[in-house]
Amino acid sequence: MKIVLFAAAMTLALATSASAQTAAPSPRATALARQIFEAQGGAKTVQSAVDSVQNSVMAQQLKTLPPERQARALELQKAAREAMADFVPKLVEFEVGFFAANYSEAQLADILAFYQTPTGRDLIAKAPLLAQQLGPFMAAQMPLIRTNVVDRYCAETACTADLKTAMLSNPNAATR
Repeated sequence: MKIVLFAAAMTLALATSASAQTAAPSPRATALARQIFEAQGGAKTVQSAVDSVQNSVMAQQLKTLPPERQARALELQKAAREAMADFVPKLVEFEVGFFAANYSEAQLADILAFYQTPTGRDLIAKAPLLAQQLGPFMAAQMPLIRTNVVDRYCAETACTADLKTAMLSNPNAATR
């Protein structure tokens, strides 16, 4: 569930601006939102979700890279991990702010109460398992998604057979 919230937060971060909020959330709403976030596993769960996605994407990339480029890719992954570790606190604050701004205090109290029930705790306990399984699932789906994208692109453009083959073997081929 946390990976879903992470993905939703990332999408919202890109799609909305700070000016979209009409009023600052109350201190109580922010406190409740922070308690919800912590009940969901906190920053550790976010970091776990980020790591899972990064590991799965890297594993998929390494399969397609020639050996001479794999060492550079692993160095880049290390830098990406460090950058994301610096970003996670900002993501945490974004998520807390999102909940505080988009739910009433009563709704936040209800959400927190749910997470404190046995079912809510079980949902939270299984979130890392979902994150762990979601990364490899998404990585496995990427070739199918890429094929679908290329097929759609080629159906709408003057895509040659050579370009289509190049795009299927190298995702950056169409932009070169």
